[in-house]
Amino acid sequence: MSKIQVDSIVNNDDTGAPDCPRGLTVTGGRVGVGTNSPTTVTQFQVLGTSAGNTATFGGINQGTSGRVGGIILGTDTDNSSRRLWGIRGEASVAGQMGIFYSSDNITTPFSGTQTVSLTSGGNVKIENGNLVFSTSGTGIDFSATSDGSGTTNSEILDDYEEGTWTPVFNATGATFTTYTNVTRYTKIGNIVRLTGYSQIYCSAGGGANAVTVTGLPFTSANIGNMYQSQMLGGPNYFDATGYGLSGTIYPNSATVRLRKFTDVSGSKRNVDLNSEDMTNDSFSFNWTLVYEV
Repeated sequence: MSKIQVDSIVNNDDTGAPDCPRGLTVTGGRVGVGTNSPTTVTQFQVLGTSAGNTATFGGINQGTSGRVGGIILGTDTDNSSRRLWGIRGEASVAGQMGIFYSSDNITTPFSGTQTVSLTSGGNVKIENGNLVFSTSGTGIDFSATSDGSGTTNSEILDDYEEGTWTPVFNATGATFTTYTNVTRYTKIGNIVRLTGYSQIYCSAGGGANAVTVTGLPFTSANIGNMYQSQMLGGPNYFDATGYGLSGTIYPNSATVRLRKFTDVSGSKRNVDLNSEDMTNDSFSFNWTLVYEV
């Protein structure tokens, strides 16, 4: 038969540590406040010492050895005197969750494999996992660092991505045969870097029509008159009389215009690469092209 016992809860007039006498006791349901009787099921201990658990804390505690749930605030002496904050759900074997404060670090969970820590040096340490931003456009804010002499538009690092892309060669009336395309990209913030190797040639038609490459992983920034160009490695077996190959990306475009350096009437100029320059079946070059998106 259940028993309800109500004594008194003494706080020593706020002059020291409360002695937490036997308070309220319900023995049938094993619910107690400040009592040492219902220690094996559910116990709400107010700033007192649990005789069954040899721990000093305030909150809700269930069980004696493997605590299976509760809210713990204070010092738990059987957890190396860690100060426990927040919600604790713990069994004697697994399934722990919560936050504890120890040696000036805030860590979750209480025991087992730690996941995230806020160290005394102000650093966030992720033991195993990723830092995930759930909202597009958010990221790491570097506004506390000193700025350059130019106009600052943003100090948020909001994107990182790496992958592969497939260049598609085009020229009016031409047919291209691809032997090899090993092409990669990396995007950091608003900068994309293309790398790789292409071996391709014009196998039919095309005449002197300009060659373009589509299939870029991102569209370039829509900024007027900002034409982004870089030299491309090689090329090998270049049929044109020239001095090198470059790629140019126009504003708001996902297309590269291939250009060649050559002599035009005794003057060195940068002109369009055409399909006639790529008729050797060993024509190849290396991609190294960086552009803003």
